[in-house]
Amino acid sequence: MAIREALSWLQDHSYHNVQILSDCAVLVANFRDASSYRSYLGLPNLKILHLRDNSFNNSIFSSLKQFPSLRFLDLSANDAIKGSLQVNELLALTKLEELDLSETGVDNFITTKGIVNVSSHLQVLHLDGLDKSTSNYSKLLQSLTVFPSLNTLYFQHNVIAETHYLKNLSKLENLILDGSPHDKNVFSSIGGLKYLKVISLSGCGLSGSLPNKGWCELKNLQEFRLSNNEFNGVLPPCLGNLTSLRLIDLSSNQFSGNIATSALSRLTSLEALTIPNNHFQIPISFDSFSNHSNLKSIFAANNEVILETSFKNPTTPSYKLEFLSLSNCVGQYPRLPSFLLHQNELRIIDLSSNNVGGDFPAWLLENNTKLEGFYLGGNAFKGNLKFPQKPNFHLTTVNISENNICGQIPENINVAFPNMEALTMSWNNLVGSLPSSFGDLNSLRYLDLSNNNLTGELPQKLATNCHSLIYTF
Repeated sequence: MAIREALSWLQDHSYHNVQILSDCAVLVANFRDASSYRSYLGLPNLKILHLRDNSFNNSIFSSLKQFPSLRFLDLSANDAIKGSLQVNELLALTKLEELDLSETGVDNFITTKGIVNVSSHLQVLHLDGLDKSTSNYSKLLQSLTVFPSLNTLYFQHNVIAETHYLKNLSKLENLILDGSPHDKNVFSSIGGLKYLKVISLSGCGLSGSLPNKGWCELKNLQEFRLSNNEFNGVLPPCLGNLTSLRLIDLSSNQFSGNIATSALSRLTSLEALTIPNNHFQIPISFDSFSNHSNLKSIFAANNEVILETSFKNPTTPSYKLEFLSLSNCVGQYPRLPSFLLHQNELRIIDLSSNNVGGDFPAWLLENNTKLEGFYLGGNAFKGNLKFPQKPNFHLTTVNISENNICGQIPENINVAFPNMEALTMSWNNLVGSLPSSFGDLNSLRYLDLSNNNLTGELPQKLATNCHSLIYTF
């Protein structure tokens, strides 16, 4: 569409109510060639403007005053924006709340002497993946005090040599530093940010033990992410002071210790416990978390499962899990943990590759009618295969391969799982022929029944009705 046509179309279609313009081709040409139209095309109600990945330079800021209602501005991946930025040019954008300058070369924000509270409404600033050849990260962090209302900073995939400048950002609530190498001094740097609610330090190359002081006073912290680092050792006791934590992600480190006696058991506001790929010891009863009434998700694969030595009766848990992943854990437990008897809100359960025994747990399927994924492969379940009598319209994936399940495949598979997409029952002891009801699984895409003792012919409807079927074994 030509620029004149685009502008005419906007004018004919009530351009004053435009909220979002994301067609960069039109916007680039508009800014470069449409000065003669500005008098009648001010777009006073424009709130969101995406200009990512163009060729704008620092001069773009002086032309933004024609958008007085702008709240979100994306200028990321404009390589020509670099060096010092004159913040006063944003003064006209009194409603601007979020600015994205990621993948540019900005290295400093400056303001004219005597002007204070420039862009006082700016709350969210994105500075991810800045140009290393032009950006001075330390000077840039030091200059962020020109945004007095800044509460969210994205500073991912940069290099932070001097984290102490973060102390000056006293209003910060959300600090995202993923992929930005630095040392553990960052914990003392953030310790004074009393309003901090979210801190994310994933993939920052941090190692050693987690400090036991300098940051555990963050009483308002709700999300704490440390995944994909090289931390080791036990968790510091002071972690238990962070009583507002709703989510903790310690995945893919080398932490160790028994989680039942760790600070994690004192974080009763937790909604999501994410600790896979560590060396934690996990008591299979989860008794120490029975009072965590808000707990919805446990992701703890690739750790060590242990049995408690106590002979006391297990406590009825107050939580109702939606997601549970305990796959591929070292150690053995002969049967499913008893806390699962009290769960009826599960959406995903993954206990694969644990050598768990006992009869096939048809009750798990019966009790959890919202199940979407059921992963129990690589265990030692035995007995006949049973499916629920009532349909589960949510369940799309079942993997019960590599067990000792026997008997025939129930005829009611199409009633129990009408929206099944992926079914894996290989390496069991199933016998008999495939029920004709397989042909009514219209959404089935993947079917693996290999390495069983099945006989007879394939149902004709499997070929004629299951049009989505791509893989069969």
